[in-house]
Amino acid sequence: SSLKMELQTVTGALTAKEGELEAVLEAKREVQSGLEKARQRASGLSKEVDAYKAAAEALKAELELKQAKERRISSNVRESELALQELWARVRAGAEREEKMRRALEVAGRVLQCMQAD
Repeated sequence: SSLKMELQTVTGALTAKEGELEAVLEAKREVQSGLEKARQRASGLSKEVDAYKAAAEALKAELELKQAKERRISSNVRESELALQELWARVRAGAEREEKMRRALEVAGRVLQCMQAD
């Protein structure tokens, strides 16, 4: 009878330990599941970060392209301004030559009139 009671006590203790072990195993499964979800989230975030980095690089390249275009336009504007100044100088010089020729023709006309009058 004493042996039977001892066996029951040991069996009860084993059953309790088995329950504790099941609880520990269940907790371990929950932790592993949580870790796996965290890994998946981290992987998703990493991909999202990579996508943002790629978008930032594309925007940077686009900005550099626009800046190069602006520099080229600015250079063309400066060249056009210089060409316009040069053309204007030629126009003024031409107008001055034309004015000198007009005066010379006027003088020549007066000289001819004087010669005819004599």
